[in-house]
Amino acid sequence: MIDGIYLYKLIQMMKDDLIGARIEKIYHPKKKLLIFKIKNNNLNLNKLVVSLDPNFCSIHLSSITLLNPTQPSSFCMLLRKHLENGTIVNIKQLCYERIIELTIDSYNELGIKTLKSLHIELMGKYSNIILTENNLIVDALYKYPIGVNGFREILSKRSYVLPPLNNKLTLDDDNFEILIKNIKDIDIKDLPLLTFLQLHLQGFSKKTMNTLLNSLNLKDQISGDLNNNQLLCLKEGLKNFRNTLDVKDPSIQYEIDNLFNKFYYNQEISNKKQKLLAVVKKQKKKLRKKMAIYQDKINQDLDSDSLRIKGEILSANLYRINKKLPFVDLENYYEPLMPIIRIELNETLSPSNNVKQYFKKYHKVKEGKKQSENLLKEVSNELDYFNSIEISINNSKDIVDLVETADELESLGLIPKITKRKKITKKLNYVKYDLENGDIILVGKNNKQNDYLTFKEANNKDLWFHRQDYPGPHVILKSAKEPVKESIEKAAWFAGYQGTNDTLDGVTVDYTIKKNVKRHPSLKLGKAYYTDFTSIFINRFSK
Repeated sequence: MIDGIYLYKLIQMMKDDLIGARIEKIYHPKKKLLIFKIKNNNLNLNKLVVSLDPNFCSIHLSSITLLNPTQPSSFCMLLRKHLENGTIVNIKQLCYERIIELTIDSYNELGIKTLKSLHIELMGKYSNIILTENNLIVDALYKYPIGVNGFREILSKRSYVLPPLNNKLTLDDDNFEILIKNIKDIDIKDLPLLTFLQLHLQGFSKKTMNTLLNSLNLKDQISGDLNNNQLLCLKEGLKNFRNTLDVKDPSIQYEIDNLFNKFYYNQEISNKKQKLLAVVKKQKKKLRKKMAIYQDKINQDLDSDSLRIKGEILSANLYRINKKLPFVDLENYYEPLMPIIRIELNETLSPSNNVKQYFKKYHKVKEGKKQSENLLKEVSNELDYFNSIEISINNSKDIVDLVETADELESLGLIPKITKRKKITKKLNYVKYDLENGDIILVGKNNKQNDYLTFKEANNKDLWFHRQDYPGPHVILKSAKEPVKESIEKAAWFAGYQGTNDTLDGVTVDYTIKKNVKRHPSLKLGKAYYTDFTSIFINRFSK
């Protein structure tokens, strides 16, 4: 999270770009994120981002593009009503606190020009955005009655009151003498200078203060041990540091933008992964339950042969059976010593019908076993398919790949169909490697990409690679001439290790011409079977 000092430098840098700029559109893509699209001449970063995320509280100009919800929030609609097409007339920071006031000149419903203020409080988990007019609250992202907030009401038509502020010193000339005097008069003589300055100076994080003290060779000093020369060095150092804050450095805007984009990009990927994995794991759990049921039915068939044997023994001894008995003891001639076997009978049936009953049960169990084995095989293939999806989700490092996987799950009816989802890209996001010898390697990162590369992109003479007995990427090697050994080994490595966290020192990869690769009978996306292949052992470190 950025501190008040860094925020001060950002505000000074943004002032020229923001003042006079017009707010074109307001977006609320995340609960704790607002984006103001602004228009100004020659503005490279045309979005003002306000992030209330406790892990990255910030206000800065950005280039970020995020998917917006199909239905904007009520707070977003209110801001659009009051601020869209308005002109930013001022932006200021309260001392070095993380409290910013954005003043906007706009028109109300009657066409009368009004001046509204957007108070942005970047206070970690207590962050908030509050819209006011004439110091009265119009609305806020988070509203609190007095009993909840403890020190102020944040409700419509209430007066806006600043959050409680600390009594720390600011970096003003008048305060440097006071700071030095406080150091000399300190009661706790063994207090580290870093801790003392953070307790007494406004806006400094531990990292910023550490960097400053390190530049003055005072990093590990104790407050009570400072001599006069060191105190003078500290005083001059703080003055010089204060003077540098007003020096405009365009690079910090791009620095914070890159950090923020990376933060939200990783967060977006993480959230998307968790949602998709929850769907896949739920489906895998259902499939495992089915497998257990079918396996139990197959296990029950262990005694099916005993039904056949009893039926045949009964058939050979019909003349010895008294139909009024519930059972009969007969010699089991299927065993060498012909032990006596007891065979239960249905007293209401004739001996011949009892024989038919045994053979009927035998065939029923046998047929049930066959069906269960077929169903078990289908479910097993289905489980392998979802294992491959789970692996591709875990290994995804790009939001586009996850959207493609979401499309696949959507087509299976496992997640709701989003008809208004904005297309991120028209081209599939598979990986392409151009080798020095002119050969091209194409690598799929999910089932959708695998299916496209194998059955649409590759021609019959291209080499197709896949790791043996493991769900992984489909890899295509395109060569103008006969593929050389180096290209084959390189493509095999991608098939064995691309997009996996596998730590095996070596794996086996199969490859064949694409002509020998066919769609799997299940017609599942990305599943295939192949014939006439060659196997190659690839070392993890051979790339």
